[in-house]
Amino acid sequence: MIFPKKIKASKVFGDVTYDISKVTYASLNTADADYVIHFSNFEITNRYEWRQSGNIGGMNGMGGMDTSTSVEYCLINVKVAVYDTKNDKEILDFIAIGEASVFFFNFTTTLEKAKQRTIDHIVNYLKTAQTTYEKY
Repeated sequence: MIFPKKIKASKVFGDVTYDISKVTYASLNTADADYVIHFSNFEITNRYEWRQSGNIGGMNGMGGMDTSTSVEYCLINVKVAVYDTKNDKEILDFIAIGEASVFFFNFTTTLEKAKQRTIDHIVNYLKTAQTTYEKY
């Protein structure tokens, strides 16, 4: 599990335990926890970005051809909800997004990078409340 290691290393919370056997917040035994972080609505999708470059090879702009290239991205969206167990209330929810570009049809590596970036964005948001990130 990557997320527990990342959230522990970030020192957002004093102690972190996890349980992947429960489906909903209501089904969790929260007697020993101050907060519960619940993930739901996972979506893995892709998007394309088209880049157009103008007129190559023509003299004085005549007879050349326009060229275009495309880049495919893998995107992961996940809903993150944080619950205060002492007050039994949701205190925060947001959608975390991670993406990575596909390189030479290596979809497995691309999915792993997108997953890692999603986790990094979740931890960053919980730590700083920042929604902007450095370009990868």
